[in-house]
Amino acid sequence: MIASKIREKPVVTLLSSSAALSHRAQTALDDLFGLKPLETRIDSSVFPSIGFLNSKVHSLASKCGTSGTILHFMSVNGNLEKQESNTLAVLSIIGCSGSDVESIEESRSLVFEEGRKNFLKVMLKKSFGQQLKPSDITGIHDGLPLLRPTDRALAFTDNFMHESKCGLKEVAIPHFDHTCYPNGKSLISTLIESSLTRPVVGLYQFNGGLAIRPLPAGTLDQVLPLPSFVFRCRNMEESIELLKNNGAVTGKIGFSSCRQGQVMVQHPDIPGLDLRLTETSTYISSFPEAQEALLAASLSELQNRNVLLEGGVKSHEY
Repeated sequence: MIASKIREKPVVTLLSSSAALSHRAQTALDDLFGLKPLETRIDSSVFPSIGFLNSKVHSLASKCGTSGTILHFMSVNGNLEKQESNTLAVLSIIGCSGSDVESIEESRSLVFEEGRKNFLKVMLKKSFGQQLKPSDITGIHDGLPLLRPTDRALAFTDNFMHESKCGLKEVAIPHFDHTCYPNGKSLISTLIESSLTRPVVGLYQFNGGLAIRPLPAGTLDQVLPLPSFVFRCRNMEESIELLKNNGAVTGKIGFSSCRQGQVMVQHPDIPGLDLRLTETSTYISSFPEAQEALLAASLSELQNRNVLLEGGVKSHEY
C-alpha cells in the first residue's frame, strides 16, 4: 500500500433536533447545492446508556462529490414523525480516511466517547424534553465543535476546488478568543498544530478540498453568529434562480465595485446554518461578515435578519 494515495475526507456532524428535520435538510441541500444523499445504510446505535436511560441515535448523511466532504446529520431519540424546535448545529469536524460508512462510524464513535463523559446531563435533558446542544454532548462550550482535523501526514493533495468545479468550498466557525478546549488549546492553535494545508492566511484545508475558516468574534459581541457553509457555483445568476425556485431567500453581502462578494441563502428546512454562495474558486483571507455578526452588538429593535435580506417581508420566519 502506498501511503501517499490515502485521501483524508472531513466528516462534518450536524446535531439535528429531530430525525424529521434531518430528512428535510438532506433533501433541501440536494435540491439547492447538489449534495447527494448517501444510499449506504447507517445503523441506528444506542447512545451509551445507564439502565433504562437509553437513547436511539438516528443518522443520515450526504456527500459533496467535489470536496469529498460528508455531512452527517445526527439526532438523539429521533422520531421520524416528531417535530421539535427546528435547529441544526455543528457538533464535530473529523478527518477520516476510511470508506464513507467507516468514516461516519468513526466520527460517531468520537462523539460517543465524549458523550459518555456528559451522559447524565444528556439523558436528563432528553427525559425532560429539552433541546440538546452540542455542548451538552461534548462538554465544549461557546460554540466550539469537537475537532480532530487530522493526525496523519498525507502527501496526496490535488486541487479539488478547480475553477471548473462546484461544491462545498469552506466552513467558517465563529468563536470567542478566550474559549479553549479541555486540553487548553484554542480553535486556532488546534488548527495551526494540525497537518492541514494553508492556501492563504487564516484558512486550513483538507487535502485540497474543504477549508476551515476560524472567525474570531468581535470584542463587543454578546453572541456568536451562525457557522457559515460556503458553496461554489459556476454561474451566480442561474444559481440564484434555482435557489429561489426551491423556496430559498437570497441576499447579497460583501459586493463592491472592485470586489465580488457572496450571496447569503436561507431555507426553512436548513435552520441554524448561515449558507453562502460564491463564484470565486480561489481562497482569500477576508470574509464578509455574517448577518448575526453585524447585529450581535446592535440595538435589540434592529436585530431582525430580514433587514439584511432581499425580499424583506417575504423572508421565511424561523
